[in-house]
Amino acid sequence: MLWYALSAGTDGSEARSGWSEPLTGSGTLIGAIWVAGWLGLGTVYLLGRTRFGYAFAFKLSGRLFTF
Repeated sequence: MLWYALSAGTDGSEARSGWSEPLTGSGTLIGAIWVAGWLGLGTVYLLGRTRFGYAFAFKLSGRLFTF
């Protein structure tokens, strides 16, 4: 919730004061990367002990080792 609040705060600041590159960059970083990553991590956690969760973890770990 903190990441989402920070992202919304940067959007609100931009709406009030106008466009600026640092606010846009930080809002994009926080909202698009950190919030999405956190939500995805929660989804993986909820599916962790299912057949789909084991298959996903196996596939993900294989992709990480190929880099």
